[in-house]
Amino acid sequence: MSLEAFLDWESWQEFKYEFDGSQPVAMTGVTVVAHSTIQRNLLGLLFNRLRGHRCQAHGSDLKIQVAGRICYPDAFIVCSSVPSDATVVHDPVVGFEILSPGTSYKDRIEKNREYVPRLRSSATSSWSNRVPRPLCMHAPVELGWPTS
Repeated sequence: MSLEAFLDWESWQEFKYEFDGSQPVAMTGVTVVAHSTIQRNLLGLLFNRLRGHRCQAHGSDLKIQVAGRICYPDAFIVCSSVPSDATVVHDPVVGFEILSPGTSYKDRIEKNREYVPRLRSSATSSWSNRVPRPLCMHAPVELGWPTS
């Protein structure tokens, strides 16, 4: 399946799918409060930090295209103008994944392999026994954040 065929097909689906470069991959829904809480807190922090900045944070309602694949990161930052009717962002600068026990390998290993060469930064946060672990990231210089 081509990327264009996937995007057309997915627009008719009831649920979200990612695209691994050759076929659709069904996404698992958030089923625990811990993941949702981390995502909400992360987006709140990003919105506050980016207030008045040309870069903007988005959540998992939008998809990103990275290396011919389509992903729905838990959050991402984009510094270019994105049309209000866009459903795909092509040039995110930071991607965030919240690691859960069921998706940890895919998010930590597979998605990181996709993100790292193409984004300026990526970050992960995880939770275990419903306890969040710290977020680790290095922000790109244009965000004006400390890098250490």
